[in-house]
Amino acid sequence: LPELLDGLLNMLSDPNREIRQQADFALLEFLQEIKTTSDVDVGRMSHILVARAASADEFTQLTVITWLHEFVALSGSKMLPYMADVLGVI
Repeated sequence: LPELLDGLLNMLSDPNREIRQQADFALLEFLQEIKTTSDVDVGRMSHILVARAASADEFTQLTVITWLHEFVALSGSKMLPYMADVLGVI
């Protein structure tokens, strides 16, 4: 998923509505999968999310914040090394 995450987040700001909707749907499916597995590269994905939080697109920002919230809720102490960056974008 880290390989796909950046591209999907980028598609959320695409001018084509259908592309935005499909990217959002794919991201929602991935997030649901993440909730059911314990094998998630939290660090790599957090770095991607933090970088995308600076997007000028509000929908991308909202999606990133939602993902970061879920990561904190699911990963607990595994997120501690990344919390300074996460808090910096919120």
